[in-house]
Amino acid sequence: MDVGQFTSPEILPYWNRTYYILIKHHDGIVSRYAELEKVHVKIGDKVRAGQAIAQVGSVLNPEKITDASPPYIRRLRENGNQSMLHFEIYKGMPTTAEDYLGGNSFQSEKPESLLDATPYLKETML
Repeated sequence: MDVGQFTSPEILPYWNRTYYILIKHHDGIVSRYAELEKVHVKIGDKVRAGQAIAQVGSVLNPEKITDASPPYIRRLRENGNQSMLHFEIYKGMPTTAEDYLGGNSFQSEKPESLLDATPYLKETML
């Protein structure tokens, strides 16, 4: 397991500081949970299904969103939707593509080990 910083006001002024957790599964798949405010586990912990590992944080600081912020960020502020869970699945430990900001699936540059999480999510919802 790895824990690290995910977003920071030093990168974008309208972001709050959030964290991520990487969990390595027995089959070599690594899940990444991000946009977390409080982390309840530490590096080296073993986790089990259903265990609370963290609390989702508020990604955006509405007081720092201005007319110069991207339109989709301004819309999120208007809708009052500043919290989200960011979830990714990797084959092995993630590598980073230089221009990849996690969760921006519309970008052309993505880590090679990034997998489509849709089948996994559908399986867990059955």
